[in-house]
Amino acid sequence: MMNKWDTPIDFDANFKIGVVKGAYQNLREISQGGPVVGSLLIDGKQISGYSFGGPSLYQNEYLYVPALIRINKFIGGWGFKLAKINIQNLDFELLGESKDLIFMNKIEDNRLYYFEDISKKKYNYYEI
Repeated sequence: MMNKWDTPIDFDANFKIGVVKGAYQNLREISQGGPVVGSLLIDGKQISGYSFGGPSLYQNEYLYVPALIRINKFIGGWGFKLAKINIQNLDFELLGESKDLIFMNKIEDNRLYYFEDISKKKYNYYEI
């Protein structure tokens, strides 16, 4: 899972949660020097419909990752929403409001903490 050096630009493409294996494939920058996203596979099964970024966090059979979403189909705007993925059945839901960036930090006291900027100045949380 996430280590202290992971960022939305540079994170491990392969990870393990107990006996479950996760992998990002076809990684690409969404803009020069910007976050990296790609396909997300859990035990070889792709989570379809979205591209996902990193780093990710895990708690109680749920993987939390940033999902790239289109926020304005007319002008091509993009953003991120928090995705909550059940690693047992691969069901997922998108949580909260869209953000320009979701830089995962930690899960503590039923809150997922994240930064909204790469410089780690804008801090926020989501109740999980």
